[in-house]
Amino acid sequence: MNYYLVNQNKTYNEEVRGEYMWAPILDKVGKKQYHWEAMKGIKDGDLVLNYCDRKISSYCITKGSYYNQENPFKGEELWRKDGRMVDCSYSHLSTPLMVDDHIEKLLELQEEKYGPFAKDRRIKQGYLFSLNSDLVDYMKECS
Repeated sequence: MNYYLVNQNKTYNEEVRGEYMWAPILDKVGKKQYHWEAMKGIKDGDLVLNYCDRKISSYCITKGSYYNQENPFKGEELWRKDGRMVDCSYSHLSTPLMVDDHIEKLLELQEEKYGPFAKDRRIKQGYLFSLNSDLVDYMKECS
């Protein structure tokens, strides 16, 4: 099982309702982004923590690998049309994890280069980030 954190600030409600995650393949200038490329590593049964509004209030279990899918967000011009989608089964946490309350420990436990949290104590701008098991175990203990 792989672990991820998905930053869904703009798309959380739509993705939860539709039970999926979606990311573009290329940015507006035609370049790949590592946090979108991470979709290619998702396998059936992976655990994804859902970040929105400075907290983790749900998680999802992936149902298979990604497939190509057009942008599902109506009227959303932030991203190109072509993207990758993964079907998911979402569950809400009874007590959301307030990231700001745990940021020092999260920074300490994450992998340095591609972790989701920046040294300025905020989440990095990006979509999908791999997590290691130590970070996930700590988050489970806190929620």
